[in-house]
Amino acid sequence: MAVQACSAEGPRGRDLDRERVAGSTHRAQRLNVARSPETPTPSPLDAQIEEQRTRLAQLRVHQQRIESRLRFLSARRSRREETRRQILIGRVILDKIEHGGFDEKLLRVLLDEALTREEDRRLFALGKTRRRATE
Repeated sequence: MAVQACSAEGPRGRDLDRERVAGSTHRAQRLNVARSPETPTPSPLDAQIEEQRTRLAQLRVHQQRIESRLRFLSARRSRREETRRQILIGRVILDKIEHGGFDEKLLRVLLDEALTREEDRRLFALGKTRRRATE
């Protein structure tokens, strides 16, 4: 039985040589990557800057949503206020008609001139739309 010595030519020696070559190749690759201008190594400061940019973008989106919601609520409030004004004006005029302070015939003439939709005219029993003199 022959015993092989642990040399560079033996099985163990070849493995060591491979490890040395692989290790030096790996180090060379790391050095090349570190030196490569295409893929710079991100520093902790760069990572913090990127995190802050991401956070800023998120905050801007959040702010836009809030502003959009405020515009929606403001428009809804305006529509409700306008509807309430119209109802109150109508109530005042109807009260005046009931107590003799406003001529009902005048109101019917005003409605007849102003209302053009058949649905609205039926609501006040005004009949068909009359053609205006300007048409």
